[in-house]
Amino acid sequence: MIPAGERWHGSPARPAGVNYSTVPPAKCGPTRKILYTLVQLTLVLGVAVPLALGGIALLLREIPQLTALLFPGPEAFVHWYFYAEILALSFVLFFGVLLLAFLVMITLPRLMAYAVRPDRVYPLYGIHYFLHQTVALLTNSITFTMLLGDSSAIPHYLRAVGYKLRPLVQTGNNFGMLIKHESPYLTRIGTGTVVADDLSIVNAEYSHASFRLSQTTIGTSSFFGNRIAYPSQGRVGNNCLLGTKVMIPIDGPVREGVGLLGSPSFEIPRTVARDAQLELGEQRLRRALRGKNRHNAVTIALHLVVRWLYFFGIALLIPAIAIWEVTLGAAEILVAQILITVLTVGWFTAVDRSMRRLGP
Repeated sequence: MIPAGERWHGSPARPAGVNYSTVPPAKCGPTRKILYTLVQLTLVLGVAVPLALGGIALLLREIPQLTALLFPGPEAFVHWYFYAEILALSFVLFFGVLLLAFLVMITLPRLMAYAVRPDRVYPLYGIHYFLHQTVALLTNSITFTMLLGDSSAIPHYLRAVGYKLRPLVQTGNNFGMLIKHESPYLTRIGTGTVVADDLSIVNAEYSHASFRLSQTTIGTSSFFGNRIAYPSQGRVGNNCLLGTKVMIPIDGPVREGVGLLGSPSFEIPRTVARDAQLELGEQRLRRALRGKNRHNAVTIALHLVVRWLYFFGIALLIPAIAIWEVTLGAAEILVAQILITVLTVGWFTAVDRSMRRLGP
């Protein structure tokens, strides 16, 4: 148990000599919290759900061909053109939704972010808090980071989302498949920095009643291990090696040219003699990068095809279950959930096992 009035940090925890509570409080009473919750419920139940259901009903009414595909008779499954139409429909929906999601991600949050200024204190559970949470929700996409991570495409994706990465030194592996942030527009990552995986960029500071956004800047020519949370107050400069799960110091001098391990962190040498032996010449690096890009392009294509075919399988299940609507009644929804679960487990297990013969 941490004694009252004390600040502890680290693993295992120990008394901290730094103050983490740096955000001034703001007016935030119970009424504000209740109204914020009611507004959220209203938006979901009174706007989002009716729009979704109404949109589906409108599509089925205005496009008879779509109704014929989703609710066919039993004889439809013996004709090849029925499967071709479902395949084409699933292709348009799958890749169309991906494209639409990306366009929304790079436009709408950017407009919302103008209303929440950095270095200004806002109360929780208000319009600024809602906009901040919405920006974080819309710009963090595990779908795209899993698709593009560990490839030459991920820096360009992050720049489109809002990260400041110029000038970019392409390594082919600048970022892993998991990277999270609170505001991409307040994130700057230095040239030549490589992030292994699961980086959480902390752009916001919170108190019990308020929050504040700040610019988060990561130095140049550094290497980040796995599962690191990097705060905006981080006192880490250029040419640093940060070990897995290291706690970033927020006080003291700016660390440069060193390695940091542990929680709380301690310094180690940035490089050792054997690191120099692993350096590649510029021509070998370019040749290796071109080869990696080719292999990554194939991997990205396979990733998309596997998930498109999975979506195609679900699109086939819907009309198949609709045939038994009269017999099943309300149990139709339960049967659909069970079959989709079985398809999901079976399909991705089969895909995983088919790749086991591959090796480095």
